[in-house]
Amino acid sequence: MLQQLGYAADIASNGTEALSALEQIPYDLVFMDVQMPGMDGLETTRRIRDLESRISRRPAKIVAMTANAMTGDREKCLAAGMDDYLAKPVRPDALQATIERVAKAPGYSVAPVSPVAAPVVTAPAASLPSTPEPNEESLVDLEHLTEFSGGSRTSLIEITDLYFNQTSEQLDRIEAAVQQNDADSISRIAHSSAGASGVCGIIAMEPLLRRMEQLGKDHCAAEAGLLLPDLRRNFQRVKRFLLNFRQNMPLS
Repeated sequence: MLQQLGYAADIASNGTEALSALEQIPYDLVFMDVQMPGMDGLETTRRIRDLESRISRRPAKIVAMTANAMTGDREKCLAAGMDDYLAKPVRPDALQATIERVAKAPGYSVAPVSPVAAPVVTAPAASLPSTPEPNEESLVDLEHLTEFSGGSRTSLIEITDLYFNQTSEQLDRIEAAVQQNDADSISRIAHSSAGASGVCGIIAMEPLLRRMEQLGKDHCAAEAGLLLPDLRRNFQRVKRFLLNFRQNMPLS
């Protein structure tokens, strides 16, 4: 999405990597995922602010990114030293508006195709009823996905290929975590995968992954594993549908 808006991005997969990146480069803007393994976004932000204070560096603008929308979440982020708050799934217009707000701050300039851009931290019952087979119309929110890709077939192919590869890997990791009865990993991986599905408008995957995330939080690893067959079946249907859709999409 940042690429479509004309910005480059350095990526850190956890709080430690983000802090290390900020030690090396005085970024103007940081998008900070709040929920990360190990050091979360709130603690990472506090440490970044401590670093900036120690070396007398102008503070970077830090924007919280979280799927949570509970009362008090924004206040917690601001109290930790963040400057703004962006709820996931992120839409292009909301992302652009956030960047424009930051660019209006005195002494800040966030220009497209800048060599110094934002590091994105990404770092998400004994028997469960079978999930009904989704209709093709309910597999994907095509309007959302098309908007996300800027109406470009090239961008849509790039985004969906990334989604296919990432989700396939995450489902394998969840299966391994189920076999090891590792509920914490199930919750963390399902949270990440659900976030990606939400951003891309993959209706057939996100609700199941949210259920799995909650089961992981409830330390119900075996029950979470019962959702895997439905997830894998829906994933294959989504993949076939999107491969066909993008093949017939006009070139752009």
